[in-house]
Amino acid sequence: MTSAPILLLAFIFPILAWFGVFQLEDNSAIWFQRSGSVTVLFAVWVEFKLFKLAGLTNPISENGKTYDDMRKSDYLQTHNSKKIQIIKYLAAVLAISGTVIWGYGDLIFTALS
Repeated sequence: MTSAPILLLAFIFPILAWFGVFQLEDNSAIWFQRSGSVTVLFAVWVEFKLFKLAGLTNPISENGKTYDDMRKSDYLQTHNSKKIQIIKYLAAVLAISGTVIWGYGDLIFTALS
C-alpha cells in the first residue's frame, strides 16, 4: 500500500513540530499549530487514494466491467479489505486530530509545555 508512508508522515509531522524540528519562527506553539494543517493535508491525500482504490475493489457492472475485472476485484477485496479498513480508520483519526491541532495547537502546546 502506498498510503502507509503518507500516513506515517501525517503522524510524524506534528511530533517533529512539537520538538521544533524545521522551525521557521521563534514561536513553537504557532509552529505546532501549523503542523495540523499538514497533517490534515496528508490525511485527505490518503482518503483520495482510497477513493481511487474503491473503484477497483467495488466495480459496478453497469460501467462495462468484464468478468476478469470482477475476479480481480474479488481478489483485491479478500486480500486487502482488512488493510483498507485500518488505513481508512487511521486517516480519519489523523484528519480529526490534525484539525484539532490546526485549530487549537497553540493552546495545547502552551498548556502542555
